[in-house]
Amino acid sequence: MMIPAIFRLRVFLPLTAAVVLQSVSPCPAGTVAPPTAGLPDRQWLGPEIWANPMEDWQLENGSAVNTQSGGDRELVVLTAELNAKQAGFSVSARFTPREVPAGDGFLGFQIGLRGEFHDYRDSAIYGSGFAAGLLADGRIFIGGLVSAEPMLPLTAAPLDLTLRANPNDDGSYDLSLSAAGMGGAGMTPVVFHNKGVHASWLTGLVSFTVSSQPANKAIIKSPRPANVPAIAQQRGGNWRAAISAMKISGDKVDVLPDRTFGPILWAQHTLESSGKLNLTAQFAPVENDTPASLWIDGKQAASAPVHPHARVAAFHLDGINTTSDHAYEIRWKDARYSGTVRKEPIGKKSLTVAALSCNDSTGFPHGPLVANIKSRQPDLIAFLGDQIYEPIGGYGLVIGAGNTSRDDRSILCYLRKYYMHGWGWRDILRDTPSFALPDDHDVFHGNIWGSGGKLADRSKDAGASAQDSGGYKMSVDFVNAVHLTQTGALPAPV
Repeated sequence: MMIPAIFRLRVFLPLTAAVVLQSVSPCPAGTVAPPTAGLPDRQWLGPEIWANPMEDWQLENGSAVNTQSGGDRELVVLTAELNAKQAGFSVSARFTPREVPAGDGFLGFQIGLRGEFHDYRDSAIYGSGFAAGLLADGRIFIGGLVSAEPMLPLTAAPLDLTLRANPNDDGSYDLSLSAAGMGGAGMTPVVFHNKGVHASWLTGLVSFTVSSQPANKAIIKSPRPANVPAIAQQRGGNWRAAISAMKISGDKVDVLPDRTFGPILWAQHTLESSGKLNLTAQFAPVENDTPASLWIDGKQAASAPVHPHARVAAFHLDGINTTSDHAYEIRWKDARYSGTVRKEPIGKKSLTVAALSCNDSTGFPHGPLVANIKSRQPDLIAFLGDQIYEPIGGYGLVIGAGNTSRDDRSILCYLRKYYMHGWGWRDILRDTPSFALPDDHDVFHGNIWGSGGKLADRSKDAGASAQDSGGYKMSVDFVNAVHLTQTGALPAPV
């Protein structure tokens, strides 16, 4: 993309990078059990969980349900991490297949998920480790070790799985996987062991996984290599399940409540010289039965609905005194999100604008870049296009049935990727004016021509031939949702 020269300001860009380590103080070791029972049916699974991919999961009747079959569909727990202590832990859940699966997939857990940058957000999306669980033919496995014979038939009945890890005096661990089918009156659990597991595999995040693709068969008695293969993410197969009663516990578990994400994910705002505040709060895919409210300096100033597609609450408020700072707080049900609307920088000889574009997932969550921008104390942050790229976050694209159809799953696919943008930048956006201008990749195009708004022709495919045949190839609801998420905090057009 090309960036127009829209600023006549001094623009400072980061010239050096300083590594920033994630600083989150753990609570004492203990138990994390992300709740599903009693929550309303909705797409979002809760602040403790990152769903890979979000559009393939939903809450339904008190369980987290995998709605679309594919490889490496997982629920990564953000608020628990296996530490380096020589101590025990357990991971358990109930899996209820939605059909009797077949093929090379599995139900179970992934342990020790770690990404490249030692940041839990990177690990949640791109991290890999080893898997343990039950195969379609009834064999149990832990890492690359698989039972010689089927131990438990995999049916459509509920299945309770528990993985336990106990340390040995030599620094290794003995792992056991207990599996109990819950059909009829229930069954006595069968237990499979993998002894002498190297401790290097047992640090990192944990996920609850339903996968139509095989696990990576890691040899976990040897030290963990620098690069651990990930599970293939392709769609297909008949592996879908509901997951409930998720639990991670033990002295090897750090409890990290500060890592929750949502339901209010982040906010961005602009302040006009006339005293008009334009602020958007980006939400997770929550139920939109309750409006959000904006409080300024401790007083309620406005309310706004959560948009059913964009999941944004947009506030436009007149009468703000631009000569002083103002504390703001966004409230929705029990959730709170706060920041500062800074006074107008009157009297400065020059303004500092951080201008960014083409912000793909290389280096996500961009810790050094965010730290450098923050160190410049910009007066304004301008995101000038391609806040997402199609590949980020993995799992491909959900294009939908056509550019005239209403397909919320495509919007959820976009939101999952756009949430990564906010996850990296939200701490500085909390207190810094900012705006975004969408570009082609933001609306799932390699290039976009406008064509007077003419619908693109998707009769052949949704790729290059479609994007070059007109304007937008995605639906009206999709394009409007993208525009609201990114431009909702802009001042009104002239």
